[in-house]
Amino acid sequence: MKTIKLFILPVLLLIVLTGCKKDKTSTGIVGKWTLVKVKTVFYEPQEYYYSENNIIYQFRANGTLNVYVTGDISEYMGKRPGEYSYRVEKSSIYKETDVIVINNGSEAICSISGNNLTIDDSPLDGPIYYFTRVK
Repeated sequence: MKTIKLFILPVLLLIVLTGCKKDKTSTGIVGKWTLVKVKTVFYEPQEYYYSENNIIYQFRANGTLNVYVTGDISEYMGKRPGEYSYRVEKSSIYKETDVIVINNGSEAICSISGNNLTIDDSPLDGPIYYFTRVK
């Protein structure tokens, strides 16, 4: 009976710890990100570079996204300056993939690698947004 308890205790502990783990993308996205590039992939694919502009996406822990834009934005393809709601969740379409939903719109694939954030809306004929974290 004692060996069964010793076996069950680690299994229960593993289940509890796994169930409490926070999603890395939803917590990692919080902060300021500067938009560096937007890439369109359908009908005359193009790349737009924004390194000379100051386009900041600030994701807050309360689910608010603030977009700040300064400089020439005549060919800017992102969200207009303002405040939006957002959430990061597992996709209902793409298995085991994190997506971001802004203002209850469509899902866009979202990934973070180091100080780089990619929001990929290309499966729905949208662009791919590339950001770097503001230090």
